[in-house]
Amino acid sequence: MALSISPPTAYDFNGDKTSDILWQNTSGQQATWLLNNTMPFNESVAGGNPGPSWQVIGAGDFNGDGDADILWQNTNGQPAVWLMNGTTPFSEVAVGNNPGPSWRVIGAGDFNGDGDADILWQNTNGQAAVWLMNGTTPFSEQLVGANPGPSWHASAPATSMVTAMPTSCGKTPMARRRSG
Repeated sequence: MALSISPPTAYDFNGDKTSDILWQNTSGQQATWLLNNTMPFNESVAGGNPGPSWQVIGAGDFNGDGDADILWQNTNGQPAVWLMNGTTPFSEVAVGNNPGPSWRVIGAGDFNGDGDADILWQNTNGQAAVWLMNGTTPFSEQLVGANPGPSWHASAPATSMVTAMPTSCGKTPMARRRSG
């Protein structure tokens, strides 16, 4: 008999099963709004300011504790994760080797069905890649399909949170959009 477990809601920083809003100021400072339906009931700055060269990309549960963790990328290409306890970061971790500024993190999703957040990338030439993760450590870096060219841009997986419902084949969907 299979258990039916309801996954946490994307960007749920307080465990109430409703989505919250993750903000980032142009200065680099991030903040969260905890929501009750569409009404913020707690607005707080989360952690220190990493500076304007770091951009919030999305959220995923990178350490398996059920809390949304924040996925970042520096303008030089280096990805990082802030492991979160609610709206408070307790560990800031650089993730893998820096692939350089031509690779952009698109979001987090479970691309191999193991329940762990993986990272979706796209190169400026159009090539998509996935880092399969074990926590905050990549164990496999794989190109995804044929290169569609630079006029195609990958979109973040469903909710950019690894706990999104998988498709019937057990994978998180990935969409592509074309520019121009």
